[in-house]
Amino acid sequence: RGMPVLDSQGNEINTTQRYSKKIGATLKSVKGTSASYDLTGKEIYVRAVVRSSKLHPNPSEIGEVERAWVQPVAGPAAPQE
Repeated sequence: RGMPVLDSQGNEINTTQRYSKKIGATLKSVKGTSASYDLTGKEIYVRAVVRSSKLHPNPSEIGEVERAWVQPVAGPAAPQE
């Protein structure tokens, strides 16, 4: 779970939380047109980013390529509700 972020008066800011640096870590990188990942059992969630070699038609920075994110998959370590 994330840690709440507090404003200068100690009130929780509901739209923001601080997470472990492990959240968002790269677990595996693959070059090519096919990839897979086997869960180890320690993951809270896994989400893939697919990067193209095609330049983005409306880039936010020079040289940006097209990319897509898949929906996250809950891992075995995800909190059980």
